[in-house]
Amino acid sequence: GQYTYRWEDGAQGALPSILASRKLVNFGVAQARIWRESGRTAEAADLLLDVSMFARDLGANGVLLTSLIGDAAYLMTFNELRNLVLSGKLTKAQLADLEKKLETLDHDFPSIRPTLTNENLSAMDAALEPSSIGEWFELTAQGGWRYGLSTRAMTLAAFEERESYIQRTKNLEKADFGAVKKEADAMEAEAPSSVNPLIRMSTPSIASHQAATLNARSSSR
Repeated sequence: GQYTYRWEDGAQGALPSILASRKLVNFGVAQARIWRESGRTAEAADLLLDVSMFARDLGANGVLLTSLIGDAAYLMTFNELRNLVLSGKLTKAQLADLEKKLETLDHDFPSIRPTLTNENLSAMDAALEPSSIGEWFELTAQGGWRYGLSTRAMTLAAFEERESYIQRTKNLEKADFGAVKKEADAMEAEAPSSVNPLIRMSTPSIASHQAATLNARSSSR
């Protein structure tokens, strides 16, 4: 069910609609709440699990924006699942079945690394091939004369530097929140002092994204 990205379109490629995605998640969560309140608890649980799969499809192997949309969808879904469990309307058998399904969901939670790699490729593609003369001048103004004289060399250097940050996230998803925050904060502090201006102007907040991801994931436990 993943969105069919056209990666060949680079930074100009279409993304899933934020508004449509949020509407669908809101409708799913609202319907599950109606079913919970009317006693259809098993159907409510199954619907919320389906919505969580939609959240995974949104957040997996896209770019940072769609990953954050997926995190928001996860958070809304898990909050309603918590309300369902706390309602006391699920039988012991239903709770046991839900626990097994949540273990599978947690195991399949999307990794951040492909997302960061896609974001890096998209950002560097935009820097390498500006869509207009005006955009080229703007990038040159931000990147300095080195960018204007050697667009490809500076963009390649920026790509490699950002890729080194991505490699450092390899084990973050298995670490606790404190370790993740410490490493993400360190990377975020390094980017503004980079000698490459493209790094300073285009590196996303890894710390903020990791915090959003951890917040969504912790809600499922």
